[in-house]
Amino acid sequence: MAENKTDKYSFDQFVNFIQNNFSFILIVAVVFTTGFLVGALWKENQVLKGKNKVALEEQDAQQPQGPDAEKLGKMPSINEDDYQRGAKDGKITIVEYSDYECPFCNKFHPTMLKVMEEYKNDVTWVYRHFPLDALHQDSRNLAEISECVGKYGGEDKFWEFTDLIYERIVDDTKVVEEENALAIVAEIGVSKNKVVTCLENEETVEAVKEDEAGGKKAGISGTPGSIILVKDGDPQLIPGALPYEAIKKTIEELL
Repeated sequence: MAENKTDKYSFDQFVNFIQNNFSFILIVAVVFTTGFLVGALWKENQVLKGKNKVALEEQDAQQPQGPDAEKLGKMPSINEDDYQRGAKDGKITIVEYSDYECPFCNKFHPTMLKVMEEYKNDVTWVYRHFPLDALHQDSRNLAEISECVGKYGGEDKFWEFTDLIYERIVDDTKVVEEENALAIVAEIGVSKNKVVTCLENEETVEAVKEDEAGGKKAGISGTPGSIILVKDGDPQLIPGALPYEAIKKTIEELL
């Protein structure tokens, strides 16, 4: 039987096309294969992410979220040496263990100021020191300066000094250095010389250490570590720098 010329012609054209466009065809094949593999890997990665997310959520649900009420209850009682703000003997007391250099404490400070504005007749705010020496080299010295400010200027000056440190550290991290902190001491009308002398007093050092030890006793390990106290109920932990709305919700529930 004679070979069909049309079939031969079409086959020859196909072969010629392949030969003349081999590089192009190879590139298309590589791109297609690569796209397929990338798509498959992406899909597998998304599936693994979903599984990992579920696993992490389950793991978090099983782990305790900070110290329990029994541990928190070991916190030393509030006394006349504590710096307090807001209501005297309020329905709710928030004891904040804090570090002046801690960026999360700096974020939390405006939240507590807002709490004082809205709940000044219901909430007492107690500030205690918890310097994280491994992270912040000036925090302990700054805490001691604030203690001296309180000693010679009273509670109002302690809070004025504290507010200014948290306000100014946003734009100037060097405000925590001793020379700059002492400049604020003079600015608010407290004797700089008395504060400098006070810093050499062992009682000042011990006051900060006492706050720190009390926080550790209650299970505090980072800052801000705040404990909410109510007269007829278990103490609760505020884990870190929660936003104002979260704190407000807790306060409203307790009130």
